[in-house]
Amino acid sequence: EEARTGGMQVHIEHDHIGFRQPAPSDRIVDIGVPPVVGKRARVAVISDTHFGSKYCLRAQIRDFIQHAYDTGVREVLHPGDWIDGCYKHGLWELTHHGLDEQVQDVFESLPRLPGLTYHGITGNHCGTFMDAIGVDVGDYMMSAFARQGRDDVKMYGNRGAMLKLHGAVIHLWHPRQGTSYARSYQLQKLIEKYSSAEKPHVVLAGHWHVFCHVYERGVHGVACPTFQGGGSAFGKSLGGAPAIGGLILEWE
Repeated sequence: EEARTGGMQVHIEHDHIGFRQPAPSDRIVDIGVPPVVGKRARVAVISDTHFGSKYCLRAQIRDFIQHAYDTGVREVLHPGDWIDGCYKHGLWELTHHGLDEQVQDVFESLPRLPGLTYHGITGNHCGTFMDAIGVDVGDYMMSAFARQGRDDVKMYGNRGAMLKLHGAVIHLWHPRQGTSYARSYQLQKLIEKYSSAEKPHVVLAGHWHVFCHVYERGVHGVACPTFQGGGSAFGKSLGGAPAIGGLILEWE
């Protein structure tokens, strides 16, 4: 029970102890921000920040969030890979080793501003700690922030979550597949799979470190840029130059 409270996915069955990989949920979560009827809603998006990596662009993240905040943004969405994790091929590219240090890097680097909240999911790099030690990084990160007096980071699951925000349903998605030659292909295939009853208004995809926008079946599909520079081994494996930066979304 103590391990579960600390974010570990402990499972006991027939005297065997292990952990279950959490699956993305398709349940729509109302995050408690009421719709703004008749006015324009504005949110920011940051993705694939890779805190803990020497290629993480911390100064640029802070600059973008401050800019978004100054324009009225009070919610920041993050579709995965908050931290760089513990992939073997990336161990020599880390400035912060281990889960504690990388989460502390998030804590120290992510601006804390009055009324601003961050809403996100974990990605494959976060999931390396799940594979190695059985810890749910999202739960662990919220607990670590709370212990230091911060409640501005909210995590909704691993690799996927449906959030209702300002009257719109937004699907945060961190796919397993790499990007295809046509950047829009994976987004279009996902949008084709939504049933009519479960279609979101927007799907925000992390993981690929590219920018792309498509509009299919009434759904805006967006592949989100990264805040990790292109020198990492994983970044090079994706091919091409990364699209670096954040996004500001508006709707009425």
